[in-house]
Amino acid sequence: MDESTAQINHSMKSVFFLGVIVFGGVWLSSQSDSQSFSQTLERFKSEYNQHDIQPITLSYVTNIQNVASAKALKEQQEFFETYQSTLKTFPFEELSDKEQLYHQILTYEIELNIERIELESKWLKQNKHLKGTRLFDEKMGKEWYAYFLKKWIDKELTPDTAFEFGEKEFEKVKQAMKNLIENSGLNPVEFQQKWKENPYSIGSKTEVREQYETLNAEVLKNAKRYFPEVQGLPSLQITESTNSAMAIAPAYYDNDTFYYNFFDAEYDGRDMGWIYIHEGVPGHHYQHHFARQANNPLDIFYYSSYAEGWAAYIEQYGSMLGAYKTPFDTYAWLQWDLVRSVRVALDVGLNYYGWSDEKALLYWQQHIPNKDDMGKREIKRMKQWPVQVITYKYGKQLLDELRADIKKPKDLKTFHLWVLENGNIPLSVLKQHVGKKLHKWTLQENRYEAQTKTIDQTISSLYQVISGDKGQERDWDFLRYLFHPEAKFVASGKRKDGTTGVRYVLIEEYIESSGKWMLENGFFENEMKREVQQFGHIAQVFSSFECFNNLEDKAPFMRGINSIQLLYTGKRWQVINIYFTQESEENPIPQEYDKN
Repeated sequence: MDESTAQINHSMKSVFFLGVIVFGGVWLSSQSDSQSFSQTLERFKSEYNQHDIQPITLSYVTNIQNVASAKALKEQQEFFETYQSTLKTFPFEELSDKEQLYHQILTYEIELNIERIELESKWLKQNKHLKGTRLFDEKMGKEWYAYFLKKWIDKELTPDTAFEFGEKEFEKVKQAMKNLIENSGLNPVEFQQKWKENPYSIGSKTEVREQYETLNAEVLKNAKRYFPEVQGLPSLQITESTNSAMAIAPAYYDNDTFYYNFFDAEYDGRDMGWIYIHEGVPGHHYQHHFARQANNPLDIFYYSSYAEGWAAYIEQYGSMLGAYKTPFDTYAWLQWDLVRSVRVALDVGLNYYGWSDEKALLYWQQHIPNKDDMGKREIKRMKQWPVQVITYKYGKQLLDELRADIKKPKDLKTFHLWVLENGNIPLSVLKQHVGKKLHKWTLQENRYEAQTKTIDQTISSLYQVISGDKGQERDWDFLRYLFHPEAKFVASGKRKDGTTGVRYVLIEEYIESSGKWMLENGFFENEMKREVQQFGHIAQVFSSFECFNNLEDKAPFMRGINSIQLLYTGKRWQVINIYFTQESEENPIPQEYDKN
């Protein structure tokens, strides 16, 4: 705002109307108050840590070797059953939304741990010898696999469902790859020839880092359109990895740092886009920022399918974020997504159905030809680290289902906030929690849309939504709905030097500056007369108004004219801008707009 704009005449009272822009031991007894529920969570967390329950690891051998003694398992059983009873003493509907969420998470964990204890107790009664080849070869191998599937992914998932899901997924990815080639302007032979030529290889480590830095800046600039709170992110450090233990991955993220591996003499630049957004922004780095802020009292639990599912989910936004510059960048992402999809079915086949290595490799070759070395490496990995490879695709699929047909940038920002704001939580709990919000949102959207079908409805709603008695909250969500995301209030008035100026105010600035004033003083803006001009999907409305603090006031404290521009979206009318000024002695409202 320049200095001249700041000098708009004080006769405007520093308030602009339509609307107002104002400058200036466990408890088993029934206890449902927030404090006792919070204390129960704290007590659970403290006692849970005392039981020294081992976290799940990648290696199934290590996980089974970590099974506690029969005595320890019995103590764990009593611990979880006690808190299971405690949770029932809190009437669920009387809890706040946050408390209901934590209630669901804790219920989820208690049920899963009781199932684990039953399985581990059964294991202790068996011959505890492990072959170490793969789960299918072990005693109770199928039972272990079914449990690990629940632990790694979600307790509602079964092996058969996972296998069917994997087969559907790789067919979807194959179709996406086919569509990409068709839309590239090249025939399949030409596309594959260009792909093999690969003019995007990078031979310099310095250039790789510089390109990642450039990519970081580009994505940060674009991400704020689709993802909330991007501006508040901690800086992401980008560096080449020196950790030999992580050399199996192209890149990884840890503690605000993006690490990339430079394996060979050349680096494939086509992979940089999806790798960066998966590990950096809006992937793991962005996600971990929300997790740190969530203050989740049950952060002792970690759900890989949530974390990896999110990072895989956001890869589809690569082009919108500026990470995929060419069709070959997108193709590189889809190639890796195909690998992930095939691995889902392969993991179940190897560890639950008992496929041989030969059958597994044949399955791999049917869907990913000419990459046998990768296939053999992945088969070996899945036999030692069962289930983990499924986390990416299953988590992504659930987020895709929840998002459904949400496409508008502002709606995507809202959806992404709902997914991230509570930190790392189980997928089935996330589905229920976000699904509930989406249901309310849909009902609200339908109600709002019904009030904006015509120009008359929209203008009437505009005046109604900002009007109300002292102490009456306004429906700011409806006001946001009425306006285009980039719409402005444009206030016009005289400066102290006698010249005329304007001030532009965004909808969020308007709500922040005017909301408190309206609540404390009461405010009603009534329309006097209206003149509508329409051409197709655009409209201009001249609408005279008068303002009162309450309905009993005999005389308005201000009058003026709103010039309202609208757009018909195909479903409803939407306000594009409101340009307005107030009446003065030297500038009275013309007779044709004055109700008197």
